Amino acid sequence: MLQRALGLLRFRAPEPAVREPDHHALMKAALARVETAHQMLREARTLEELDVARSALQQAQAEVQHVIRTAKRERGVALRPIAETEQVYRALRERLKGRGSPSDAQVQPGRPDSPAAGE
Repeated sequence: MLQRALGLLRFRAPEPAVREPDHHALMKAALARVETAHQMLREARTLEELDVARSALQQAQAEVQHVIRTAKRERGVALRPIAETEQVYRALRERLKGRGSPSDAQVQPGRPDSPAAGE
């Protein structure tokens, strides 16, 4: 009834504010799930427990990535495709393990797997 009276007087009732998600709290929760999954991996005694723990870890890591991408998107940060990001992470991981040199991580012209090699 009060809103109707305010409407007749051309006043608008304040609309409920849309709360932005608390990315820090979401990230803490996601990282806690990652840690829980790591703990499950350490404590796994059977193959089934190991499989469940691995699945939980993958889900938790996907959630962390989702929180990061959502926060960046809301802040206007340009995002690269996930496949490209994963390729960069794989190359970095290989370099850190010492399996390859920095030049191995990049596609070299003339190699059989490069698109220019078939031309």
